[in-house]
Amino acid sequence: MATGFAADQPKPKVDKVPFAQTGTISDTNVLTVTFLNMTDHITVRNANTATTSTLKVGFTATGVAAAAYVALNTGESITLDVRSKQICLLKSAGSSVVYSITGALSRLESQDYPDITTANGFEKV
Repeated sequence: MATGFAADQPKPKVDKVPFAQTGTISDTNVLTVTFLNMTDHITVRNANTATTSTLKVGFTATGVAAAAYVALNTGESITLDVRSKQICLLKSAGSSVVYSITGALSRLESQDYPDITTANGFEKV
């Protein structure tokens, strides 16, 4: 018999885990952020406030260093509703870039999915 207390209620199914990371990119190397679980959705923001800079966002180090990226100017953000095991960031020439990544990770383990590389049959990455 239900009593109306919280213990009597069905437990909610938690199928997403929150994710948040902030940092600064000050060199010209690609920063690869790897997720233990596949993303459900992810928001990347160029969080610079003092200087004008461009943050390049992509899914592979090769792609973001070439032409397969989205460019975010100071204060801009992008939300991606994609399943990904990593995101790659690169600053444009000039000053450092402050970035923030927020979103939700699914319960799908990243290790169960292939790396997106030309060696694995993916073209132009």
